[in-house]
Amino acid sequence: MGREILTQYELMEILRILDFDQELFEEINFELYRFFYDSKPISAIYVIDKIKKMREITAAKIVAYFVKLSDLNLLSSFEKSPSDLASKLYKINGGLDSFTLQMKVAFEVAIYYNKNILSQRLLATIPAPKRITSSYLSLKNEVLPLYETMINLIDGARLEIIILSPFFDKKGFRKINEPLLKKMLLGVKVKIITRLLKKKENQEHFRLLSELASLQNTRHLLTIYEYNNDNTKEYESPTFHAKAMIIDQGQLAYLGSANFTGWGLDEQFELGVLLENQNSQELHKLICYLAEVGFIKKLNSL
Repeated sequence: MGREILTQYELMEILRILDFDQELFEEINFELYRFFYDSKPISAIYVIDKIKKMREITAAKIVAYFVKLSDLNLLSSFEKSPSDLASKLYKINGGLDSFTLQMKVAFEVAIYYNKNILSQRLLATIPAPKRITSSYLSLKNEVLPLYETMINLIDGARLEIIILSPFFDKKGFRKINEPLLKKMLLGVKVKIITRLLKKKENQEHFRLLSELASLQNTRHLLTIYEYNNDNTKEYESPTFHAKAMIIDQGQLAYLGSANFTGWGLDEQFELGVLLENQNSQELHKLICYLAEVGFIKKLNSL
């Protein structure tokens, strides 16, 4: 069975995938309904070819839309489907009607608020108490989960993902590796800014980044940068402690305390904020400034 209810945040993420294009949403769903009533599997590549005859579209949008609907259990993978995302076959689940209604309402709300639904939202990894209380349940409903929100940000990226983290470890890398690879396979550029990699204490995340950079199909879309400020005094660190993720040159951003490690992403108490509009754009400008003045430098090889 398909899901009956989506959160407002999930709806906004879907809207962003389609660039708030209501006409494109209706065209895709028309094809989904046709195949649903015919009890046939459908692929993103079919919809791409169908809609391209009527208008100019970005194929990656439709593929990302299908992937998102699959993640939300509105589509089910067909057993005999091919491996690439665009040609993968899906069966449409029964929750499509309620989803379409929700999306129509969400489009109206987005237009009413001029697409500025999320300006700032609190993120947290909330420690569970020994005994579940009403205040814990209330917080779980009101505060966005930190790790899941990061994954949603990655899923919603269309052009570029910038990750700023001084530390990575094997467990944390495993949590973000697959979503990043999916986006790179769709042509999204990934930039990772980290601390000095030559030091002994950073050998593990040096190895992890090397493995990611060596993948044949995606390495042209991945760039690793190293932060180093040679202007610091003797008692100051030449590296950094900030953690952030910036999507599509400042359309959305995460800023918080969590390293991209197993502990940081979902095992210890961490806080963050989800930024949009001017706030996220200013964060992107800051990163561009650091690159401009030479504090962030591209690594030619790992």
